[in-house]
Amino acid sequence: MTAATPRLVRDVAWRRTTVSRSELMNTTQSLVRSGHGILAADESTPTISKRFAAVGVPSSVETRRAYRDMLFGAVGIEESLSGVILFDETIRQSTS
Repeated sequence: MTAATPRLVRDVAWRRTTVSRSELMNTTQSLVRSGHGILAADESTPTISKRFAAVGVPSSVETRRAYRDMLFGAVGIEESLSGVILFDETIRQSTS
């Protein structure tokens, strides 16, 4: 969030967090820094299953984990990404 962010949005975000205002501002600035993007990897199980089926890959917990391991473990990914949006299943998984 920047000074251009509507005051109501800034105030609501501030009230709903337990981190300090400066930590929140630092995090948001880091997420929107130049040359970096946010990866939306929040595909639901039915959505990723359809994508896998289209290329003949069975959808299981293990194949989805292997796919995410490959995606998030890509060499140099941290040079382009500032954050990742995750699906519930992904947050609860660990790497293989």
